[in-house]
Amino acid sequence: MAPEKILHALLRDSAGLVALVQNRIYPLRRPQGDPLPAVVYRLISEVPSGVIDQSAGPALMTARVQIDALASNYSLLKQVIEQIKNACHLKSGTVAGCHLVSATLELAGPDDWIDDPQCFVQPVDIRLIYYV
Repeated sequence: MAPEKILHALLRDSAGLVALVQNRIYPLRRPQGDPLPAVVYRLISEVPSGVIDQSAGPALMTARVQIDALASNYSLLKQVIEQIKNACHLKSGTVAGCHLVSATLELAGPDDWIDDPQCFVQPVDIRLIYYV
């Protein structure tokens, strides 16, 4: 649950992103009929980072999370993507009570269109390295 807590806090604490999406930052899926723009995030993978002696102290973990930006028009989609990058790239410190070593942008995926609901969408992948 640590990567989801970290990611949600990074997104929620971004004034630029919240100005665009308000509180529409959701795990896994956007509620049907909720207004756009919105952000949906999901954990893709989480692995220990090769510490041999796990009893030596906190475990270093690496997670990859995907964030989907959804918007009613292309220009707004790109604004949301830019704010996601600002919120999550090159971050570290104590976030949501967790020791975040680094949050970095892994990739911005392709622009896309969804027919139901009709909206533009683009994924962004973030790598989180943190202690548990």
